[in-house]
Amino acid sequence: MQNDLSRTRLRTGVALFALAATLAHAAPALAEDAEDLGKMVISANRSATTIDQVGSAVTVITAEEIEKKQKKTLMEVIQEVPGVTVNSRGEGKTSEFYIRGMPSKNIVVLVDGINVNETSTTGTMLNLGTMLASNIERVEVLRGNQSTLYGANASAGVISITTKTGRNSAKAFGGSASVEMGSYNTRRESGNVYGRVGRFYYGGSVMALDSHGMDTSRGSGPNENDPIIGRQMDLKVGADLIEKQGILDLLNVEALVRSSDYSADGDSTSSSASTYLVDSADSTVSRTRAGKLAVNADLWNGLLKNAFSVAESRNSYDYYTDGVRKNANGNYDGKRDKYEYQGTLTPVDGHAFVFGADHARESAAVEVNGSTPASRGRYKDSINNDGLFANYQVALLDKSLTLTFGARQDDHETFGDETTYRTTASYAIPGIGTRVHASYGTGFNAPTLSMLYHPRYGNADLKPEETRGMDLGVEKTLFEERLILDVTGFKNNTRNEITTVTSGGVTKFTNLTSTRVFGVETSAKAVLSKEFDLTANYTYQQPRMNSSTVSSTGIVIGGDTTLPNRPHHQFNATLGYDPEDIPDLKTWVQTRAADWHRDNSNTKRGKFGGYTIWNLGADYMLFDGVSVYGRIENLFNKTYHTKGEYGQPGLSGYAGVRAEF
Repeated sequence: MQNDLSRTRLRTGVALFALAATLAHAAPALAEDAEDLGKMVISANRSATTIDQVGSAVTVITAEEIEKKQKKTLMEVIQEVPGVTVNSRGEGKTSEFYIRGMPSKNIVVLVDGINVNETSTTGTMLNLGTMLASNIERVEVLRGNQSTLYGANASAGVISITTKTGRNSAKAFGGSASVEMGSYNTRRESGNVYGRVGRFYYGGSVMALDSHGMDTSRGSGPNENDPIIGRQMDLKVGADLIEKQGILDLLNVEALVRSSDYSADGDSTSSSASTYLVDSADSTVSRTRAGKLAVNADLWNGLLKNAFSVAESRNSYDYYTDGVRKNANGNYDGKRDKYEYQGTLTPVDGHAFVFGADHARESAAVEVNGSTPASRGRYKDSINNDGLFANYQVALLDKSLTLTFGARQDDHETFGDETTYRTTASYAIPGIGTRVHASYGTGFNAPTLSMLYHPRYGNADLKPEETRGMDLGVEKTLFEERLILDVTGFKNNTRNEITTVTSGGVTKFTNLTSTRVFGVETSAKAVLSKEFDLTANYTYQQPRMNSSTVSSTGIVIGGDTTLPNRPHHQFNATLGYDPEDIPDLKTWVQTRAADWHRDNSNTKRGKFGGYTIWNLGADYMLFDGVSVYGRIENLFNKTYHTKGEYGQPGLSGYAGVRAEF
C-alpha cells in the first residue's frame, strides 16, 4: 500500500511537471523578464565552452542557487541533478552516489582540480555529506563517459567543484558570514573572506557543523541520537606575476590547501531476522587533507595556454566502538600524488586543441581486526599510472555545430596499456530553437588497492572494468528562453564490473560478466510569470545484470537481474516565488521522489518501495548585505530510507542569518 501511494505521488509529480510546462507555453507575454540562462562550462572539454556547444549532458549549479536553497553539504547540492542518485545511512553518515546507475567508483570528484576520490576504501567512496557547501562558487556535474579527459574512474561522469576566490574581485577585502540553528540541536557556522590587492588575490573559508543528530535505527534499542561534528577549512592564494611581457601574456601562480575533519556516530546492522538496525556505540572519524600548486603561462596573445600542477590528497577513516579504535570495520589511510601538464592551443577562432600528460601515484594502508583469522589483517601498497590525453574541438556552420574528438593512453603499473576515446556533437538547428546533442565514449576502470588486497574482501585476480557509454538528447528553447526542455536517452555497458558477492558467509570482490544501464533524463526550466519560476527533472533508468551473469569466482548471480540501490524513477521539482510587492523576499517549495523495483540493499522487510518528501524555504533581506532565512524539511514527516533501512530526518526546521561585507 505504501509503495502504491509513493507511485501515485510520483505520477502526480510528473503530471505537475507537464502542467507547469503547459502554463509556460500559455503565457508568452512576459518574455521580457526571462532570465539569461547562458553559462560557461569548463569540465566538458577542459577548456571554457558555452553550454550550448557542449555535446555531453552537464548541469551547472551556482553559488546563488546553493545559497537560495540553503544547501548544507555537497550531497544536498547534487541530489537534485538529473541522473544523480545519493544513498545515505543518515544525515552526515557514509553516503553512496551514482550517475546514471553507475556507482561512485566510476565517478571522479574534483575540488579546484584536485582529485579527492578516496584511494583506500573498498568502494572508492567519497562521503559527500562531509563536504560543507558554503564556500562553493560553482558545481559542474558532467554525465557520461569521461575517461578520455579524466582517466580511470570517470566512466560514469565527473563532479567538478570550484571554491570561492578573490581573483576577479574589485575589493581588497570582502566576504560573508552565516549562523544557522535548527532541529536536532543543529548549528552551522561559516565565514568566507576574499580580495585582490594589485597582482595578488586570495580566498579563504572556515565552516563548522554540529548536531545531536537523529536515531538512524528508528526505534531499536535505547533510541540514542547519533551526533555529528564537522570542521572544514579552505585557503587559496595566487598572483598574476607577469602580464604582457614579450610573448608572455600572463604568468600566474596559485596555491591552495584544504582540510576537513568529521566525526559521526552510527548504528549497526542486526543479526535478528526481523530488525535491520540496532543502536550501537559505533562511530567514524574521517579526515581529508589536500593541496595543490599550479603555474599557468599564456603565450602569443592567447594562442597557447600552459598549465602545470602538482597536487596531493589524503583521506583517512578510523572506526570506533565504545570509544575503542581498531574495531572489526578497520582503519583506512589513502593518498594520491598527481603531476599534470595541460596545453590548450587555439590557432584560429572556433578551433581548440587540448593535450597533456599526467602521472598519478595512489597509496593505501588498511588494517582490519575481525574476530576470525580470515577477517583480520593489514596491507600497505601503492600503484602508479601514467597518462597521455588529447581533445580536439571544432565549431562549424557559423558555430551552430560543435564537434569534439578525444583519446587517452594509460600505462597502468599492474594492468598495462589501455586506450580510451570519446566523441561528442552539439548542433543548434538554426531558427527553430532546437539543439541536438550526443556523446559516445569508452572507459577503463582499474581495481583499487583495497579491491585487490583488502584482508577481508580483496581479490587479487580482479580484472579492470571496460565500459562503453552513449547518449542522445534534444533541447528545445521556447518563448525567448522562458522555457527550456531537454530529453536525453542514455545507455552504458560494462564488462567485468567489480562488485561484492557473498557466498558461504564470505564476502569478496568479484567481476561480473556484463551489466548495462539504460534510461532517459528529462528536465525543464520555466519562467512562469514575473513572480514564479520552475525547475524540474525526471529520470527513468534500468540498471541490470545481463543474462547468464557469472562472477569471476564462479558464483551464478542470476540472469537479467536488476542491480540494487538505484531507483528506477526519480523526480525533482522546485517552484520559486519572488513576490513583486515584497522585492526583498524570495521563497521556494521543493519536492523530491524516488521509487525502486526491487530491494534497496539488505532490507529485511521485503520490497523497498519509494518515497516523496516536500521542503519549503524563504530568504528575506533585512537591509543591504544582511538577510534572514529559514526552511522546513520533510514537511509531512515522511518516514523513508535511501540506503537499507537507515532512517532519514523527519519534520525539521532551520533558521539563520547571513551577512555580506
